[in-house]
Order: sequence, then C-alpha cells, then structure tokens
Amino acid sequence: MTVNPQITALIPTYKRPEYLRRAIKSVLRQTYTDLQVCVFDDASGDNTEQVVSEIIENDSRVKYYCKKSNIGSVANYRYAFQTVETPYFSVLSDDDFLAEDFYENAIRILEENPDIMFVITNTICIDENRDLTDHRLSDNSVKYFREGDRFDAMHTGVVPHDWTAMVYRRAVMDVYMDMEDRYDIAYDMRYLLRAAARYEFAYLSKVGAFFTTHRKSISAARKNLDHVHLGVMISRYIEIINDEHADPYAVKRSLYYIKNIMHSKYYQSVAVNLLKMIIKNSCEKTEYVDSVIKRDISSFESEGYLKTSLLFKRIYESDVIRGVFRVLFSSYSHRLSNKYKTDLLSLQRGRYSDIFKYIEEMSAGCSEIVDIDDSQKLKLKTSSIE
Repeated sequence: MTVNPQITALIPTYKRPEYLRRAIKSVLRQTYTDLQVCVFDDASGDNTEQVVSEIIENDSRVKYYCKKSNIGSVANYRYAFQTVETPYFSVLSDDDFLAEDFYENAIRILEENPDIMFVITNTICIDENRDLTDHRLSDNSVKYFREGDRFDAMHTGVVPHDWTAMVYRRAVMDVYMDMEDRYDIAYDMRYLLRAAARYEFAYLSKVGAFFTTHRKSISAARKNLDHVHLGVMISRYIEIINDEHADPYAVKRSLYYIKNIMHSKYYQSVAVNLLKMIIKNSCEKTEYVDSVIKRDISSFESEGYLKTSLLFKRIYESDVIRGVFRVLFSSYSHRLSNKYKTDLLSLQRGRYSDIFKYIEEMSAGCSEIVDIDDSQKLKLKTSSIE
C-alpha cells in the first residue's frame, strides 16, 4: 500500500462484480501512483468479495469494506464520503472506469491553482458491447470557472456533469455531508449543484472516464414523467438558497431555476418524446427502447394522466398504427439511425482508436469470475461496517 496516498478512489458497489474488477483495475493503472482504492460493498452476497480478494493479493492499495446487511445506495455513498482522509478524492461508479492519465492531469491543475476546488473532465459513453454511444470532443484546453457563471455552466451543458470524471479536494466532501439526500435518487446532481454554488472549479477538455450504459443501470430505470422528482429538483435549489456558504449569484439563479421548473411544459415534453420513441421503435425495435416506452406509459397512469396513458397504450399495442408509422417514417428513421451509427463507428475506429484499444484491454476478462474456497476468503482484509 502507498505509505502516504494523496488521492482516494471511492467505489460503492452492489452486485456488479463483472464491472467492478474493471473499475478497480482502471484506478490501479493510473500514471499517478500515490493512490488508494476503497470499495464499499452494500452486502452484495455474490462474487464481489472474491473479485476484490484476488486484486488485493496483488496490490495492497485496495481496501474493502462490506456491510452486513443492505443499507441502500444513498447511505452507502454517504459512508464512502465519510471515510475520505487524503488531500484529493474521486467517486467511481462500479460499472464505469477511468482513463490512465486522469488523476495525473486533474491533480496537476489542482496543485497549480490553490483556489480551484475540483476538476471536471470529459466522459465517453459506451454500451454493454463496448461500442461508442455518446461523447464530447476534446481539445485539451483548460477553462477556469471562478465567477458566478460557474453555476449556470453546470446547468447549460457548458461543462459535463458526470461525477465519475471529476477529482475533488477533500474539503468538497463536506458538501455531501451537509446536504439532505434521503429522497433524492440523483444524489450526484444535488452534490454537484451545491459544490458549484460554493466553489471554483476547472474544466479540462480531455477524456477522463468512461460511462457504461446498460439495462441494469439506475439511469435506465428512472422515469421520465415523475412529479415527485420535480419536487426533489426544487428541493435541491432550496438547499442552495439556504446554504450560507453558497455564492450570492448561485442563490439568485436558484430562484430562477425554481421558477423555470414550476412553469415548464413538463407533461407536453414527455408526451412528445414518448410518441417519438413509439414511432422510432415501430421502425426499428430495440429491447431497451421498448422497456422505456412501457415504463413511461405506466408513468402517465401513476401520475394521474389516465386518458393519456390509455391513448399511448392503444397506439403502442396497435399493429395497424405501428404499421402506418413504419410506412411513413421507416425510410427516414433508418437513414438517420444508420448515419448516427456510422458517425460513431467512424470516431471509434478513427479519432478514438487508441482509446478503444485501451477500453478493450481494460474490459478483457472483467466478467471471468472463478469461485474460491473458504480458506482463500479468510485471506481477505475486510472491514465490516455495523
């Protein structure tokens, strides 16, 4: 183990051993080596312990904490934040992983700029087959957000907001500990908004991490129509308004964003998107989009839009209507889809070819899990959390 680690990678995990191995491996492969990895297992009860055990045998920079019973994702993340003792830390989802020079690049910026409290980098999105699904082009530039507009930058897409691709100073941990997150499924956004309201940050336009989209992810299960979640979004801004450490501009803009939420045409936008998905799936059906359509139809019903739910259900289940959609839109949909896939494949094999070689290397064997006997399990240095 590193005698004096400068950065900690926090990896909360639950029942994803096939991805966890890759996540840990990506941290240990960092060009910046003064680090430690802390894995927080929320009582997975599967091969997770074995995966970590095998890694610890070869690299003592890894620590393993396992709950005796499941406490839920938010509580597990909160515990992880509480353990940070190093000058810097990052948060890594168990199904994502890091670029090799991520820590080196981010920490260099932090060391050269004492007022900058965290660094944001770019994320490349891949699917379960490790193919490119989304990205943001990088130009290796660095932009510093020291004024009030940093809060707007987090909202408008000027900077990415995937916390997997960020490095923070230890003090930013307090933001997570101060916030009320019992009812917030998107606790990462609550944390990032409040951090941007308090602290200056930098954006490095370079790939720092890889985000994996798959059917079992939290984002895949989240409803598009959810009035309760709108209330949660408003509560995030209320916390900032009442945060004595928040920048005055961020407080003012929080009021603005609350007004936007309350006056938004939320129902109409979700309905239009659902119709587009039904049309698209009629032309080119996929299991993922099919599951989202069914989820959203159910959401309309649970939110009290019974007539809308029934209408979309009949449209979706009607072979005649879907046949009409295919006749009207199939040619256009296929051209659009093929162009999108071709563009992504061109990037994957061209500009990102070296990156995808790294992705394949990191992913090799990540699902190869072999059972170990009880004598081997005893060798694992485990901290049990009461």
